[in-house]
Amino acid sequence: MRPFISWLATALAVTAVFATRLEQLQQLQFGNEGVVYANDTFEYRDIDVYYLEPEKVTTTRYSWADRTTHPYLFRSQPNPPSDCKAATVKPGYDMSGNDLETIPLPTANLSMLPELCMQECCKNAHCSGVVSAVAPKAYRNCHAHEPCCYLKSHNAPFTPSSAPNITATVRSGSPSPPSPDVDSPPSGIRSAVPQGGLAAGSIELRGDGRLHEWTILNQSPAGAAKFFTFDNAFFGAQLTVDGRGASAALRTNPPAGVPGVNALKYAGAYPVGRLSVADDTFPGRVDLYAYSSYHINDLNRSLKPAAHYTLLASNPGASPMKARFMFNLPLRVEENTARPAKNSVTIPAADAVACLHACDGSPTCQSWTFSSKKECTLATEVPLNAYVEGSTSGLRGVWRVEERSDVLCLVLDNQVPEGPTVGNASLCAPVDPSVQVSYSVSDSASGQWAHFNSSNLSNSSTLQGAYGALNLEVAVPPGGSAALPLVFSWHYPQRDYLNTTIGNYYSNFWSDAVEVAQASFQDEEDNLNNITTLHQAFFNSSLPAWLQDSLINTLSHVRSAWMTADGRWRQWEAYDCVNIDSVHNDGERHLPYIFFFPETTRIKMLAWAKSALPDGMIQEQLSNGCTGTVPPLDVPHGRDMSDVSSMLIVYAYEMYHWHNDSSVLEAIWPQLVGAAEWQISVSTKYGIPYKLTATYDVLGLADYPTATYNGVFHLLAMRTIAELAAAMGNQTLVARAEAALIRGQQALDDLLWIESPGLPHYAAVQGLNATIMADSMYPQVLAFNLGLGVLVSNSTRLDLHLKAVEANNTTPHGLAAITGGTVGRTDNYLWQMASPDWASNQLRLHGAQAYPDAMALPESSLNLWREVLNDQWNVAGVAGPDAMPAITSHYGYHMVQWHLVPAMSGQVAHLPNGTLTFNPVVASPYQLPVLLPGVVGRLSSVGQDDAVTYELCVSIGELALKHLAVGSVVCPKNDIVLNDSCVSWS
Repeated sequence: MRPFISWLATALAVTAVFATRLEQLQQLQFGNEGVVYANDTFEYRDIDVYYLEPEKVTTTRYSWADRTTHPYLFRSQPNPPSDCKAATVKPGYDMSGNDLETIPLPTANLSMLPELCMQECCKNAHCSGVVSAVAPKAYRNCHAHEPCCYLKSHNAPFTPSSAPNITATVRSGSPSPPSPDVDSPPSGIRSAVPQGGLAAGSIELRGDGRLHEWTILNQSPAGAAKFFTFDNAFFGAQLTVDGRGASAALRTNPPAGVPGVNALKYAGAYPVGRLSVADDTFPGRVDLYAYSSYHINDLNRSLKPAAHYTLLASNPGASPMKARFMFNLPLRVEENTARPAKNSVTIPAADAVACLHACDGSPTCQSWTFSSKKECTLATEVPLNAYVEGSTSGLRGVWRVEERSDVLCLVLDNQVPEGPTVGNASLCAPVDPSVQVSYSVSDSASGQWAHFNSSNLSNSSTLQGAYGALNLEVAVPPGGSAALPLVFSWHYPQRDYLNTTIGNYYSNFWSDAVEVAQASFQDEEDNLNNITTLHQAFFNSSLPAWLQDSLINTLSHVRSAWMTADGRWRQWEAYDCVNIDSVHNDGERHLPYIFFFPETTRIKMLAWAKSALPDGMIQEQLSNGCTGTVPPLDVPHGRDMSDVSSMLIVYAYEMYHWHNDSSVLEAIWPQLVGAAEWQISVSTKYGIPYKLTATYDVLGLADYPTATYNGVFHLLAMRTIAELAAAMGNQTLVARAEAALIRGQQALDDLLWIESPGLPHYAAVQGLNATIMADSMYPQVLAFNLGLGVLVSNSTRLDLHLKAVEANNTTPHGLAAITGGTVGRTDNYLWQMASPDWASNQLRLHGAQAYPDAMALPESSLNLWREVLNDQWNVAGVAGPDAMPAITSHYGYHMVQWHLVPAMSGQVAHLPNGTLTFNPVVASPYQLPVLLPGVVGRLSSVGQDDAVTYELCVSIGELALKHLAVGSVVCPKNDIVLNDSCVSWS
């Protein structure tokens, strides 16, 4: 057996690839951070909810929904010090190492630095002392030659220092009773960026280093339960200089027999997560990057069922450093999981690993479950898994090593005959002569750790065991950095839906997990370029920092999508509400999908059109369920709604207007005509729809004759179908739609406009005049983005209504749904659409006059998840009056924030005519994202007043234009084609 495996390859080419990977990862940007310490403890406490998705799923082929109460994770507060103050102050001294955090300090009065620094220490329960100084060099959050506060987790001995204005201070303070006793965990603990290709299953690398939410084996409400977490899944890092250094699992709470780190810093920017080690025992910097495929406008390449995990090791010293990296894969031992079987035998076993080996040794065993009673059940079938506390299960399988020309892989083959678990997973490293690669298989995490820490990395003597790991080693030169990359890939082609095999579309491109890994490495440079380009469009823009971060991380919503082997892109409304592709809910979340992967929207539009009933109504969704039984696939059903038939018309206009895509318009034109006629028919009585429900269903809008939300959606449908009918040459429909629009505007004014003294507004519903619905003008947001202008009878009334919403519905965390009376349930809840929609309308209506004040409401709404709950990768559709999640997890309501991007730039596109115009709300100089289906670019300006130069650049996709303008300044060039290029004018 060779001590390690390496290959001779073209050194220059390989080195270039690795250098590129290193540089690309170091350039990635993040807009959030959470710090988790080894002494942090977390606990679940029940909160009152309507329904939310649990982490521990105990059912199969059923919605993943906790109803009434939901266990929500909190951090247990350590006892804060009382009378926190400086105990010992030593000017001219340092306490080296043990840095918890660095905080920049104001420069006005340098004599105040020790006191200001101690104030920061008293805010942190983990802080035992501080050093304040003018920083001699840039370090973490502090800049060179500027005042800095260094918070210490432990107090080292005082040492003299010549650094400017340096003072070491030890804190005093005795424990006092905690109040409150819990708070929100750091960012990255409640949720994190999911890794895994689109529609391929995913895993979340959390802020404490654990891996949660495993759905890679085709888990969904239509099949098996997700895996909660694996305690024995861990990454390891070792840095040594001259034989001395540190080695630890990248976990703050590692498995038994494995050491962990003092602290980890988590940051996420979809599809990338990063863990940075905060532990001074390491002689260099350690960062773990986790990411997956995301190729804008190239859905097939984005489907790879894989996650990249790359360790970056940096050597700040003057001597060479050795860096090691490992990942221990525990898929054979499914902790706190059972697979209850009908055809089985039960035998005694000492532990779960013994049960695993008993299954491997039985010619008929396909799966096993080890119970808390130490009973080992060997089954001749593969039942679906579900969470059972104290039980452990697994599948018959075998480890093997596969070497190909460009990768070495440790592969786990599931030896089962059929079903959703058929297939394999692999840990793969690319060839590189400078990197040593070995594998190990063991029956314990501690055994794997011992192998990783042996003096020379070698391959294990056996492939029989519960756990498999890949180990990498590289030399890091003085002052340099190195990347150690591996790919965890999987290939389970037989996705099931209610015991019917529907397959995975990714299996049309790759035949096994090793092929997936090969493709992942081959595409990695281009993939990281795509991710960086996407991120830079936001992080290097003039958008507010909170919006940059929030927008990028809404893309994690795609976790609930899948794509059948025959090419049907589908997505759950949510795992806790198992409707499939409801037209109205897709509408709230659809902008990033139509911008980055327009094919997914096109696929669904064709399916929705096929659902049309004889009276023209488009059915609500492709499958109808919610918090109970999973519905049959692609059996359309649903309610009579104001924002479904109308919304399909809007989708068609967006695809035509923004993408110059007439093919889908022509394909579904008969159904669009029918949808418009249905809209007119349900508005016969009043001129606007009569007693329809909407996406705001639990507010009970259908209990009243008319509602403003429903009426404005009708106006939007008439406005858009008139435009489409003109494009299709149907003047009869143009005339009918325009007449219906005028009648609807008048009806809205007659029935719902309330001239109350000092507070004129459109009532939420007919008959309750004082009620104000915060988001009744959501259809107006869609109209503005399409360049359709004001939908209601005049802009003054729209303006007055928006002012009434702000005055009456504002709360500390966004807009309450309805005020002024009781309309239905959850009137005082925080539905996550309202605040961003309100701001989009304000920006479109008032332009620069509304900025930045209009952004305060969406900032408070979105920062509830980013900074208060620290749960931004699991934004609920609705928060309660207590600002806690209340209804439906991982939802898309907050994704209406994407409308703020074109609202800030004033973007209006009409690509059939080659027209693109802007009217930014921010003053020059600026840089703003430009987004259209399959296109990512930026609009920038330099200069001010009459001496402004504008530039439009397209970095992804292609844009063909005949008319381009910012305000009244028209680009003089004709027939502009932008493809990774720019045009400038003044």
